[in-house]
Amino acid sequence: MPHVSKEKLNIKLHEKLFTDLIELQTGLSKKQATALMSSLLTETEQIMLAKRCAASIMFEKGCSGYKVYSVLKVSKSTAKRWYIQYEEGVFDGLLEGLRKSKRTQKEKEEFVETFNKIMRLGMPSMGKDRWNSVFK
Repeated sequence: MPHVSKEKLNIKLHEKLFTDLIELQTGLSKKQATALMSSLLTETEQIMLAKRCAASIMFEKGCSGYKVYSVLKVSKSTAKRWYIQYEEGVFDGLLEGLRKSKRTQKEKEEFVETFNKIMRLGMPSMGKDRWNSVFK
């Protein structure tokens, strides 16, 4: 878990720094934005944020807290807390941002495909010839 200093940062300074960080990412290429976030966040923080994002999408798609717990390998209490936050609208900005993303259609489809793989836990897709990739 990340450690935050006990010394409180001035609220106006905090808001300014956060806004500047967000604006810094505007206009960066995907590669540059990835490099920026990789240098700012530890691997643990990256995983934490990715799981939180995935959980919010799962809740939006109607998944239960149990499904989030079992698929994302988080504790039951974390899944419950995230669900409560989802219900309270904490993830509304994230979900709206994903809906209005300027990603290309192909990038959005790749994101959905990755998400679907997570949801299936690596199981092959449904339908005819669904097991062919497993037996290759």
